[in-house]
Amino acid sequence: EELLAAAREVVGDEKASFAEIPQMASEDFSYLAREVPGAYGFLGGQAPYGASNLHNPQFDFDDRVLSTGAALWVTIARRRLAES
Repeated sequence: EELLAAAREVVGDEKASFAEIPQMASEDFSYLAREVPGAYGFLGGQAPYGASNLHNPQFDFDDRVLSTGAALWVTIARRRLAES
């Protein structure tokens, strides 16, 4: 809920949502989340022109989402600091 609220603030309600179908994006993350509460999200880092998928040597990360990801973490940090 916290990640979704921050995403809505950063990119707007129409671009932020839960996945309709649960996904096994990273099995390693489940081990981390056992120890530290967390959430897994997608920024849309695949190049829009149809580049190869993640874990492929031809994958081309879309650097334009870096500022969105940074803004997301800043928003979460600010919200938590305001609560303390």
